[in-house]
Amino acid sequence: MMESSSTTKSSDYQLIALPARQDNYIWLVRNSTHAWVVDPSLAQPVHDYIVQHGLILADLLITHHHYDHVEGIKELAPLVQGRIIGDSDRIDGLTERVHAPTQIQLSFSDITVEVLSTPGHTYDHVSYYSPQWLQNPVLFSGDSLFSAGCGRIFDGTMEQAFETIGQFLTLPDETLLACTHEYTLSN
Repeated sequence: MMESSSTTKSSDYQLIALPARQDNYIWLVRNSTHAWVVDPSLAQPVHDYIVQHGLILADLLITHHHYDHVEGIKELAPLVQGRIIGDSDRIDGLTERVHAPTQIQLSFSDITVEVLSTPGHTYDHVSYYSPQWLQNPVLFSGDSLFSAGCGRIFDGTMEQAFETIGQFLTLPDETLLACTHEYTLSN
């Protein structure tokens, strides 16, 4: 898998990395009118970006319940014109709970995203994969996979983490990795 750059462009969509906190990334995919956001650690970077670019906030996709992935939900919720999607009853503010593995169609688009069950870091962690959203397939791996490592085990198990990494290895080599922490140097 290739690690994505801060902006990757297809004909209609761009992938934007919004830095947050000390080492988080909030991932935003946009077209000319809408934005879809993965793991809004903080509301302000998302709010500033969508206002600056005149975008409508379509959906929030959440990988797991840790505060540094969900803290922005409450403040962003009034701006969301679609859904707040996740697969854990430990995430406050979801408007749609999905049960991985499944597929969802994103609001205001014809884009389908696969919701993958990717436990290990937490027992109910999910990742989002789309082979069609950008020019390359893209994996929003949350804390399951980083550029040079994986998330530490909280309430999942090492066996689950191992199976999750095996699942990622089946994805095409050209898949962009959109992880939510920058740990490359520390790893």
